[in-house]
Amino acid sequence: MKLFCFILSLFICFGSQAAQSQTLQQTETDATLHAVWFVDNNIGWAVGERGTILQTQNSGETWTLQQPRTRDHLYSIHFFDEFTGWIAGQDNLILYTNNGGNTWSEQRPSPVSGQDLTTLHFFDWKRGLAAGGPGGGVFFTENTGTTWSRRASFGNTVSVQTITFQRDQQGWAAYNNTIHLTDDRGRNWSEATYFTDEEDYRVKNLHFLNSTKGWAIGAVGSDGMVLQTVDGGNEWRVRANLPGQIPLAIHFYSENLGQIIAANGSQLITRDGGISWETKIPGTSRSIHDAYFTADGTSWAAGEGGTILKYEPPEFDDLEVTSEIYPMVEIADEDEAVDLLNRALRYAEGAEKRDNIASRKPHYVRLRGAVDNVRQYYRDREIPGYISERVNLLITHYWALEHNAGAEIFNRTAEILPDSLHLMQKARDHFGNATVIQPDSAVSYLSLATAHDNLDDLTGAIRAMETGIERLEPPEIKHYDYLFTLYERKGRSSDALQIAEKASDRYPDSPIFLQYLTDLHIEAGETDKALEYLDRLIDLDPDDPDYRFVRGSQTFLIGHEYLSRALERYEVVWRLTERQQRPLPANEMRELEAETRRVTREAERLEGEANLYTTEAIRDLKRVTDLRPDDDSAFGYLGMIHYNRAAILEEIRLLTPDFDEAQAIEEKINRELLQAKDQYEKATSLNPANRDYWETLYQIYLFLGMYSDAERISNRF
Repeated sequence: MKLFCFILSLFICFGSQAAQSQTLQQTETDATLHAVWFVDNNIGWAVGERGTILQTQNSGETWTLQQPRTRDHLYSIHFFDEFTGWIAGQDNLILYTNNGGNTWSEQRPSPVSGQDLTTLHFFDWKRGLAAGGPGGGVFFTENTGTTWSRRASFGNTVSVQTITFQRDQQGWAAYNNTIHLTDDRGRNWSEATYFTDEEDYRVKNLHFLNSTKGWAIGAVGSDGMVLQTVDGGNEWRVRANLPGQIPLAIHFYSENLGQIIAANGSQLITRDGGISWETKIPGTSRSIHDAYFTADGTSWAAGEGGTILKYEPPEFDDLEVTSEIYPMVEIADEDEAVDLLNRALRYAEGAEKRDNIASRKPHYVRLRGAVDNVRQYYRDREIPGYISERVNLLITHYWALEHNAGAEIFNRTAEILPDSLHLMQKARDHFGNATVIQPDSAVSYLSLATAHDNLDDLTGAIRAMETGIERLEPPEIKHYDYLFTLYERKGRSSDALQIAEKASDRYPDSPIFLQYLTDLHIEAGETDKALEYLDRLIDLDPDDPDYRFVRGSQTFLIGHEYLSRALERYEVVWRLTERQQRPLPANEMRELEAETRRVTREAERLEGEANLYTTEAIRDLKRVTDLRPDDDSAFGYLGMIHYNRAAILEEIRLLTPDFDEAQAIEEKINRELLQAKDQYEKATSLNPANRDYWETLYQIYLFLGMYSDAERISNRF
């Protein structure tokens, strides 16, 4: 039990947990699907042979077959948002939509027939790359694909398998057993210094966690291989071999946690950066051709016979799934700025159409991202005007819509309702949306923290509370207090210590964080540090008996430790003295006498330290009895101090060879026992039901030779 305990009243807590699984989606086609892409966790696409295009608006519950008026096979897909997307396919075909797939227009980047486009990457809603082969061409557009220009060619016999970019300019392209790098959006490419000696190795997919660390997956025959780079792709080394598994797609959530979807639909996960892989979900009887990983941790795979598989997020400990991020786009002129602002309005409208509160979040991510890009454009050009006012009104409107809805639910759950769990989940989703729309809103993060807490999600509560405190200037005592409590409940003692120190520095006159710091240092066995905070507490309130009691108990423990160490030294002195009684050479006797004097001084020093701390303990505890004269525990503690001290002094007396010195120690023992007797008699009078008090008092009476008194109380314990 803590010495200081403060209870924070919150809503009722609930808990839930999802199981990992793989679900086969129902589609309206038997065509082989070559690519899958999700705009967010709800809106997705899959494309394949004979011009097949499938779309879902509800996270795969239903898939709708679209008719793009082509019979060409389709190999790759990339959507910038729910409205704007491209599909690449057979014979240099690119399909483009700006209305969410309601209509499609055809584009042909190259006049050369017989070449297929197998990979796409777009930086924003206008600018992107397409590549394929044979011919190894990389094509670029900056007007949504109306016109395309060749940026590079990797060779007449080359078919580019995949292109990916990390930070807009920095990208990688792979084909066969080769990887190329670019740092200027694909204008110039350089080949990796070393990739692999396996000539038959075929790269399937690339993933970069940041600008330096990335992974490549591929296969040699029927066996897979995982390679890794730590220098941005210049040099690679084999990280793992996957016998009998052909990996198709790879994704890492951190430097250690990642997953692979294989050609048979199996899901493999790693917890050590790709060194070892564990099959979490076995494969299917149908071959898989592509996989995609959404921002919420869900995975999707598509393949033979219209197969689409959905995988729940991997069960990694303390996995923090990243949120969808809207890219910083290149706005060329004011027309494009207005175009992007209109997109923001459409994103907002898309959110409003969603009855499912959580499914609005991706729309709000795009709303906020588009708005930030427009703001940056006008800020860079120092152009004031009504646009910024309109933007502010737009953000404020939708933030208030979501935050107030969450607050209304909080008010409704003030009383326990049958659907409290469901309501609290809705409140959490509303506040989560509000933080996306207005990331600077501290109040939304604080409310989100409470919602997570009431759903037994301490990790989410801590993350939201940390962010909320960062946005407060300054945070109030109650905010620091709540975060400290969350850290404690999660078992994050070091974080609790840091936040208590920070809060104490900001609010030096507030006792609550000094109390927390005292507790933490006592738990860690750092008594001297705990005493520093106790002294600060006593300075704030000299007449608080609790502070005095805690300080007295801690100084007694320190004193007792010093006295025990002194006893150990006295035992050494006794053994050294005993050896001096034997006949020894003169030089050895001198050394023995010198050692005896040294150990004696050490024992006396430790005993002196013990006396100082014990004196402080007695002073503080007597102050408690003055402030709270009916506190039996304070009298009992004082009795214990004197009794324990008498016991150790008795040990020291027995080890003392000098008669006069032993006699002096015995007098000290009697004085300590008399003090202990007085304190325990007072404690028993205040709390006669405490059997421990009576038993110790009985022993004291016996030591003092007060046998009739001992007999009188012998039946009280």
